[in-house]
Amino acid sequence: MFFDSQTKRLLRVQSDEFLSDVAQLTAINMGNPVFQYIAAAVEVAALHGTGIIPETYWASRDKAIYLSNGDGQSAKITASNVEAVDNGTDGVLFPVGMTLPTWELTEPQDPFESCRLFRDAAYADPHGKLLLKLWVTSLPTNPNCKPPIIFSGEIRSGKTKTAIGIARLFGLPSEPAELDKTDKSQHDFWVAINGGGLVIPDNVDNWIKWLPSALSAAATGGGKQERQLYTNDQQTKLLPKAWLAVTTANPLFASDSATADRLLLVRMNRRMGETDDAALLAEISAARSAGLSWVARTLSAALADELPTPKGLNLRHPDFGTLAIKLGRAMNAEVEAIAAMSAAEADKSRFCLENDPVGKALLDMMTNEPDGFAGTAAELLDKFAKYDADFGDDAKGNHGKRLWSSKRLGKRLTSLWLHIESLFDATREKNRNGIANFRIRSGSTAGFAGFAATISGKSSQEDYIGTFAKSLDESPQTPQPTAKAYAETLEI
Repeated sequence: MFFDSQTKRLLRVQSDEFLSDVAQLTAINMGNPVFQYIAAAVEVAALHGTGIIPETYWASRDKAIYLSNGDGQSAKITASNVEAVDNGTDGVLFPVGMTLPTWELTEPQDPFESCRLFRDAAYADPHGKLLLKLWVTSLPTNPNCKPPIIFSGEIRSGKTKTAIGIARLFGLPSEPAELDKTDKSQHDFWVAINGGGLVIPDNVDNWIKWLPSALSAAATGGGKQERQLYTNDQQTKLLPKAWLAVTTANPLFASDSATADRLLLVRMNRRMGETDDAALLAEISAARSAGLSWVARTLSAALADELPTPKGLNLRHPDFGTLAIKLGRAMNAEVEAIAAMSAAEADKSRFCLENDPVGKALLDMMTNEPDGFAGTAAELLDKFAKYDADFGDDAKGNHGKRLWSSKRLGKRLTSLWLHIESLFDATREKNRNGIANFRIRSGSTAGFAGFAATISGKSSQEDYIGTFAKSLDESPQTPQPTAKAYAETLEI
């Protein structure tokens, strides 16, 4: 690659733009055989260069975040300031074509209040809007482990348009990606997220065998090793450099307990207000500079925040949990941010169970039988038959066998146990005959009782408990136990 010190642009030496510049400087036509020797010599020199790895769209360094601004500039965000700097400042380089379209540092304006697409979306849960706001604001921090966000809702709930709106705010490519069961689709998925920015897998409503593992790996910074094309044994690794925003109306992938534990969920209802997609997206484009200025200023305030934060707000992504609370403080919504992150952590388990046949039957049983259950898997199977006929004696598979046996149910309960414990007061132990006995009752606070919730002087303990309880009690998805039960057991 070649860095032009005058224009501050980073060009690939094989690009037509760079080669045309060389031809102009040397006065040698690109069709002249001599020019090929010049181009080859430049490429050799580039391969023996300083070894700087180019960034895409944004970059994060110790105590500084860089948000690209066209091909020649970026915004440097620190704890004390947000300033426009040249591309290449502090050795942070963005190549041509991998930068955000030009924007201006101007009077900041919260896009979640100024843009109707975000402001008026039909969030199903009270914490949904703030959770999305925290996630969107965190994108330029570019951590190694990036929690995917899931937009789940019925048709016309604005799932896809909201995801595209996020891309439009930053100026990122916003074409949704369609996934299927093929190996090519899996390869395309990894190539897309290796390119950085934001990838939007759209309408992920069918079971795709490779997707849960891919989402889990991407969320925790893992990649995919594969053979480089046109070679026998040379390997290449595709890394999850992009954030993921998945839209779904039938999230079968969430039945994988490990995958669900890594996600952030925003549930959406059918949008009843303004639905003119072109107008809503045009509004975001018009407010882009003010919106990105607000993102930059909010991140600057978060970098300056050295106060302690609650622990355990996101067990899979603790760094995101810490940042989210600092962002909440910068937005003057610390209490609400803690409540949103707490509710989101609980919602992971509900999301998993409600999309799994065993989990769904368990949720139905606990809703109708608040005293819960105590007994073996065989006894629980009889209970489940009341809520789902597939668990009954009459349900037969392709080979005439009963769909569910007590052994199969016991294994599935074991795989879901982490999420069952998160929602309920649940224990399991084996009797002297080696048969597992399960006890499941309402009232668990697993995942919350261990909080050493540190709240800054801006907020009170009572505010936190009240806001968290209110957010859960108002939610149509509130799991058992009630918000009051959660609030009473928080150790503040």
